Amino acid sequence: MISFREHCQLDEAFTNPLPITVAHYPRSWTATCTVPPTPYDKTYEIRFDAQSLKIPDKLKTSNAPWELSFADITAGPGMPPSMHGVTDRGDAFVVFATVIHAVKVFSRLFTSRPFIIFTAKEASRQKLYDRFVRLAKSAIPGMHGFRLINTPAVRAVFGNMMSGSAGISSYALVPTYMPLRIVAKLIGQWHKKKATDTDEFLSSL
Repeated sequence: MISFREHCQLDEAFTNPLPITVAHYPRSWTATCTVPPTPYDKTYEIRFDAQSLKIPDKLKTSNAPWELSFADITAGPGMPPSMHGVTDRGDAFVVFATVIHAVKVFSRLFTSRPFIIFTAKEASRQKLYDRFVRLAKSAIPGMHGFRLINTPAVRAVFGNMMSGSAGISSYALVPTYMPLRIVAKLIGQWHKKKATDTDEFLSSL
């Protein structure tokens, strides 16, 4: 459970993102930011990658889900091992503030808000993602988030994006008009690989 001190730090940090540099490609979008030296400059990359899964037009969101991820891209030969992670250093709060800022910028690329999915294995990152999705509705206009129930369909679909599904927690950020039951039904369709039936299942909602 997050401590009261961490709770206060997280709320404060989420309102102070770092500046980002954006690059946009047909199937991916990236934002990079640099954390002030402690003792080294650290550069993180926030990525959105389009997945090969179909979302019906009737849902009025992006036509495919975008996978959100972020990583330290500074780490390399000669860098201390402790510099490789976000959640094992003091960077986590400010980096997550910047992730929220990047989601806001990314979501403005779409007429309607996009469908975003992401995963976490480490307990420390899961704790931050849990807080992230709870804050999403108030922090990101037109979006809200869910931690998904770990069903066989969720494990299969999200496990394909990572090396195995054991211990993975999965999340979705979607337009506020889209309830969790529709997200779950759509993931079920992806799991069954019935892309041609997606419009059909929507008519039954």
